[in-house]
Amino acid sequence: MQVDIYVKYGKSRARDSEGYPTCSLVESKGDMVVRKRFLTVGGGYDLFGTVLGEWVAKRFYDKLNKLTVGFYGLKFHGTDGSRSDIPDESHRVPYIDGAVGDDQVKRIMRAMGIKIERLVDGSNYDIYRVEYDTEQAV
Repeated sequence: MQVDIYVKYGKSRARDSEGYPTCSLVESKGDMVVRKRFLTVGGGYDLFGTVLGEWVAKRFYDKLNKLTVGFYGLKFHGTDGSRSDIPDESHRVPYIDGAVGDDQVKRIMRAMGIKIERLVDGSNYDIYRVEYDTEQAV
């Protein structure tokens, strides 16, 4: 199965963050938006990696919980607030800190058999195609 993700870059117009860079990600299938928008504002970290990590954590929740090795930037949270590098009975909620870099998020995706390819490299937007097996997605 494949989906396209649209990544748009801009500048914040909010009162407290005016002028800060923004990055948003929307998943689509054909002409229809199928997943909510992920957004980050700020600087000094990888904005694309952050929104990509959030999307992967939500979209591939089950597949992430089948990983048997840890990755830099990936943690599993428990209901008691504790964290673990690999999932177990009490740590099932994945969190990918994409601020460490989109290369690290892509490394996690490859470990799950997910391919990502940039289709369009625009001046203020990019379009990526993501391919995966259907049993790997939520």
